Amino acid sequence: MFSIRNFREVVTRVNGHGVILIIDDDVDYACLVRVAVQEACIPHPVEMLHDGHAAVNYLQQFGAMSSGNGATLPALVLLDLKLPHFSGLEVLRWIRSRPELTPVPVILFSGIEPGDERSQALALGAASFEVKTFSYRELLEQIAHIRDGFLQPQEFGQAA
Repeated sequence: MFSIRNFREVVTRVNGHGVILIIDDDVDYACLVRVAVQEACIPHPVEMLHDGHAAVNYLQQFGAMSSGNGATLPALVLLDLKLPHFSGLEVLRWIRSRPELTPVPVILFSGIEPGDERSQALALGAASFEVKTFSYRELLEQIAHIRDGFLQPQEFGQAA
């Protein structure tokens, strides 16, 4: 079973160097999230992908981690529910089927109030399920909450 403690142990092991991966087909929203991550004083580099197929292709590089390819696990994945090619739930299912990616916290986002999707996402191992906010102030609060819940305090400076 997945727990915040397990996620924090893995984030500690990647030592603050893993990327924050934003997977969202809404480029404008993904850019806002990227800015919010920076304003929340999170020093991780941010990568953005815009569909489920690209996400799976990107994440496949971590399959050879035990072979010493030098790749560092993502520190966090922010995953949109509705994506082209593979849905967020399909990407999450794929991530959780890969032992090397199992410990990476995945937070699903949806632009609408979820019905069944929330329980499905949590059952598949999502760390959280959030409703997208279109207020920048609320987005900053969401990102700060995610930072405080899923990243180690020593990894970031204090937000102003």
